[in-house]
Amino acid sequence: MERVPRYKKISNNELDRRWKAVREAMKKAGLDCLVIQTANVNFGGMVRYFTDMPGGGGVSVIFPLDDELTVVTGGPPKIDEHPSYGIKKRVALPAFAVFNFTNELHAKAVFDALEEQKVKKIGMVSSASMSAYLYAYIRKNLPKVAMRDATDMVDEIKAVKSEEELEYGRKAVELHDRVFEATLKYVRPGIKEYEILSEFQRVAKDMGSESQAGFLYSAPEGTSALNVPRRLLSHEMKRGDQLNILIEVSGPGGFWAEIARAICVGSASKHLKDLTQISFEMQEEMAKLMKPGVKPEEVLDTHNKLLKAKGYQIEKRLCSHGQGYDLVERPAIMHGEKMTLKENMFMAIHPETIRSKKGYVFNCDNFLITKSGATRLNRTPREIFVV
Repeated sequence: MERVPRYKKISNNELDRRWKAVREAMKKAGLDCLVIQTANVNFGGMVRYFTDMPGGGGVSVIFPLDDELTVVTGGPPKIDEHPSYGIKKRVALPAFAVFNFTNELHAKAVFDALEEQKVKKIGMVSSASMSAYLYAYIRKNLPKVAMRDATDMVDEIKAVKSEEELEYGRKAVELHDRVFEATLKYVRPGIKEYEILSEFQRVAKDMGSESQAGFLYSAPEGTSALNVPRRLLSHEMKRGDQLNILIEVSGPGGFWAEIARAICVGSASKHLKDLTQISFEMQEEMAKLMKPGVKPEEVLDTHNKLLKAKGYQIEKRLCSHGQGYDLVERPAIMHGEKMTLKENMFMAIHPETIRSKKGYVFNCDNFLITKSGATRLNRTPREIFVV
């Protein structure tokens, strides 16, 4: 099994590119500083984007218009001057969100950095990922400072990948193909659902994955597999069973991708084969629609018309989304998304409503938006697999 380093540092040139693009947008918006905070690895991509540091455990980033960054993290109390490229100061504090008596430690360190910058207008980025305590602390202690949401501004930049970012995206896709291939060999009668889940996560780690998510669910032939919580994954695979598996892991460099396929033990019914064919047809039709300049809502509306014409439920959740440092990021092919599709957006496409009482298939691949539409990056065949 080929092993690769789990952590790959992003280049200084790439960090400079991001910072320059964001600062140009900040100037146009009249912002002196951005504040970012997250405590989630799977959805902590905004911190990683600015610092190349994973966002787990509670990390805040202060990104000034005309100065280097300050980062506030957990750890033994200390201040590192210039701990890494472009970061002026890393403030470490023994603060934990679950210990309410330590909340002010982290919030005050962010406030001190903002006060040092003498800010007049702050942009809050991904405020839904920010603690209410931090937001309220800044609002209370800087009452004369204007605060506005700057998430759309940064998302527009972050969603379009550079060549270096696309290199990591392709490596993540390659990793998923390899993990699926290895996991497929593990599926057999007598194996339990949770054992398959554990296996694909173990294989992903061995192949260089930083973080692992994903899920699976199975059902006897002639019934529709349902998504169940991980703690209930105890079904033992038998001949005739169908398994839907979604592998979601981050590759070296922290870039997420995902792949999903249906697997049958013993044989696949004609009904499941037909569902699989329709699923991939819908995936490909959506990919053709995803061209630069197109609105996500337009893609969804056309997709739903095709689903309805084929007799399936329309998509009411999420059938495609961007990926990168976040497991799920913008743009989202769903109602409410106002971002326009652009070249070099890295997307996952997974029609979710291809189901019947006799079966359910869930298929996913990663695509790159080009001038002529979205191009599939995975090499795993688009078919139902039989073991």
